[in-house]
Amino acid sequence: MAEHEQTVHDAEKTALRLIARAEQSKMNLLKKLRVRGFSSSIVKKAVQQLCETGMVDDARYAFLWTAARINRKIESPRSLIMLLRNRGIPPQTAAHAVRKALESAGEIEFLRKYLVKEKNVSHNLLSKQKLLAEGFSTIAIETVIEED
Repeated sequence: MAEHEQTVHDAEKTALRLIARAEQSKMNLLKKLRVRGFSSSIVKKAVQQLCETGMVDDARYAFLWTAARINRKIESPRSLIMLLRNRGIPPQTAAHAVRKALESAGEIEFLRKYLVKEKNVSHNLLSKQKLLAEGFSTIAIETVIEED
């Protein structure tokens, strides 16, 4: 085999180095391996094998990314889902990850922070319908509204 020929094993080794640094989504890993010069067919095979072994898991990535994001920035659940979708995460997986991360972090407290962030708009103008459209749960909205 010529020195310049790259194999699925080479792509997997490169992918594992990337994963060791940070959790990777399937789409991001596909892109990063292509940028490193691996052919599409080799990249697809390598990433598929890593998905099958659980080394690459979009649901895990989505939850970890969301949990980290909500600790440093206040955004609506809808925005978080859109950001995950932009990273190649399927809609249902993204929605589940955001819901799980909000439950873990405390959605009611997160909603309070969101309302403070939106301070230029009075709580009364941020209607229940708008907050529902932004992806907050009915329970969280009603709890926070009752506090006012």
